[in-house]
Amino acid sequence: MNDNKHYDNITITADGYGLNHQIRKAVEEIGELLAELGRVMCGADNLGAVIEETADTYNMLDQLCYLFEIENEVQEIAEKKMQRTASKFR
Repeated sequence: MNDNKHYDNITITADGYGLNHQIRKAVEEIGELLAELGRVMCGADNLGAVIEETADTYNMLDQLCYLFEIENEVQEIAEKKMQRTASKFR
């Protein structure tokens, strides 16, 4: 992922705003995603909003990984956790 425009935009934006600002923004975006998922659980037809908030949250998490310099560690642990979870269904 480090050699594409998306990653370039992630790093430019993260560096531009800085860690403290992006932590606050990530909390905000996660809250908005939680709100939309709560609406889904109540029967709302809000897939577009879920997509938007998921994308916002995804971008913020990418920026935090970059700013904390933990991209590789997060990816490695995420893969291990998914392997463990998926093994329950094999």
